[in-house]
Amino acid sequence: MREAILIANDNEGLLAKLYYWLHREGFDTYTISDSNDLYLTLKDRPPRVLILGTTLGKMGTQELCKQLKSYPTTERLPIILVGSKKELDCYEAKDSVDACLKIPCKAADVVETVVSIIDNIAPPVASYIKLGLLGIDTQKKKVYFGQNEILLREMEYLLLVYLASQPGVVKSREAIIGALHNPGFRITPRTVDVHIRHLRSALGKGGAHIKSVYGKGYMCTPTRSRS
Repeated sequence: MREAILIANDNEGLLAKLYYWLHREGFDTYTISDSNDLYLTLKDRPPRVLILGTTLGKMGTQELCKQLKSYPTTERLPIILVGSKKELDCYEAKDSVDACLKIPCKAADVVETVVSIIDNIAPPVASYIKLGLLGIDTQKKKVYFGQNEILLREMEYLLLVYLASQPGVVKSREAIIGALHNPGFRITPRTVDVHIRHLRSALGKGGAHIKSVYGKGYMCTPTRSRS
């Protein structure tokens, strides 16, 4: 079995469909249809992703999502909101969910959305990342090559940590934008390339750890690469 997926929806027909589609793909899928069971289920059996119906519970899904994102134990839990076009259009707290699925939907759409969310979940960052002579102290936010400290701008530092936290894993430009975007930074596919160039330049010889993968994106290699 792969990652655990919790489906919380009071539409029994839709609940059964979502369960079948994801279970068929090998996900460890489980369901609830009552919002009163949600917090206990999240505590006893934490999922990798929560698929939430727009009509679940008397509290209202918007308030529920805000609460989940405000609690330390669930603030990083990805939430996929499922509902009709009208329900999703009326949903105001878009920043409290990670993706939306409009019903009726196809199995392929559901699986693709879940896989995309899981692929972009940031792993826990180690307090110190070492790749050859390149070292990143994530607690002090300092970068070294050998004994020499390298000064990076904030965006280049965040980009380096994002890539270096999963060495050997290719990250698309879209994934990079999704991981690093915030109100303080305006990022586009073109500016991703610019930041990569700046990062490589600032790292000097350490920049050889940043590899371009044609047609796919960028990755950080454990050893220095010429590409």
